[in-house]
Amino acid sequence: MEFGKEQNPEWLYTLVQKNNDKLLRKKFSIDASYQIFFGTGTEKTLEAARNAAYSDCLNKILAENKNKNAILNSMTPVYEYWELDDKKLYTVYTIYSMQNKK
Repeated sequence: MEFGKEQNPEWLYTLVQKNNDKLLRKKFSIDASYQIFFGTGTEKTLEAARNAAYSDCLNKILAENKNKNAILNSMTPVYEYWELDDKKLYTVYTIYSMQNKK
């Protein structure tokens, strides 16, 4: 857990465990016109876990949106949360928003 960041935030729990983004939207003032995506990665190093979380998030975005170039240009990072467990594995949660295209 990075120094100075909120430990075990409720908004992250409701997003990841309940697939409910209402608390996240409120905390970060994210308008309803934006889609929320999150990815999770667990690895031996923080950088590897970050990469795995980003890849997981990107795969979820690509599954819902077909225009790959537009996706990469419109992804906005919202937050990253990480923790280290007893087995010395890092788990990273990365959250991005993307404006809905009409």
